[in-house]
Amino acid sequence: MPRAQAWGIGLGIIALFQVVPISPGSLVRGIYVVYLVIRERNFKDYNIAVFLGFFKYIGYLAFPIQMAYRYPVLARFMAGHWANESVHIVPVFGESGALLEHWVFRLFYNLPLTIRRRIQKRSLLRASMAKRYWHVPLCAVAATGIFGIADVIYLGNVGNLPDLRTIWWLWICVPMLCGAMVTLGCGGATLAKRFVGAAICGAAMGVFSTTVSAILGHSSGILIGEIATNGVWRIFVFSIFSVFGAILTELKLPDPDL
Repeated sequence: MPRAQAWGIGLGIIALFQVVPISPGSLVRGIYVVYLVIRERNFKDYNIAVFLGFFKYIGYLAFPIQMAYRYPVLARFMAGHWANESVHIVPVFGESGALLEHWVFRLFYNLPLTIRRRIQKRSLLRASMAKRYWHVPLCAVAATGIFGIADVIYLGNVGNLPDLRTIWWLWICVPMLCGAMVTLGCGGATLAKRFVGAAICGAAMGVFSTTVSAILGHSSGILIGEIATNGVWRIFVFSIFSVFGAILTELKLPDPDL
């Protein structure tokens, strides 16, 4: 084929890899983690990495997150140790009593212990409460309404559907708010089920909002492929930030004794 056509196809393939949440490299990493699970017959030590490994960008953090979850004491010790070692190269003049080192140690060691103690107290308090999940679809529907309004406004002004680059702040804030609402309304549900509920809420709002965008875009002549790509990104981004919002809310909740 002509050189210009070959370059066009090659650049098109590279561009396609940038808009999908899974790349060839992340696919190989995910398959390798699945191979380790099958070979060692051990799902417990890979229960986080086996899912995160398939996604690019965040897949690099799959095994550090897995280690922090599976061996929290060792991960906390390593974080505190290496952070304290790194502060010695910071040129802080006139420091009294190694205040910078003490602050770093509190951040990487004492603060995780404080957060864990708060979470344990809240778990004991929530054990007597009823579990609630009925608000999860309601949050997804409310978020879909917000994105539907954004689509209508953007179609009227620009003539195209908004994507992550245009209204990135809305794609981040709304899922995080929904994740916070999900974990606050789950009652006596365990921490893991709260995060699963937040992820389901994010995926649901991605599916619902994509359906609304397809209905709006069909009348405007927007291609199905553009809507599908937009939908895949919405499901991926909304799920991630919904869980992140739930995690951040759990970390910021005050001590039940207060």
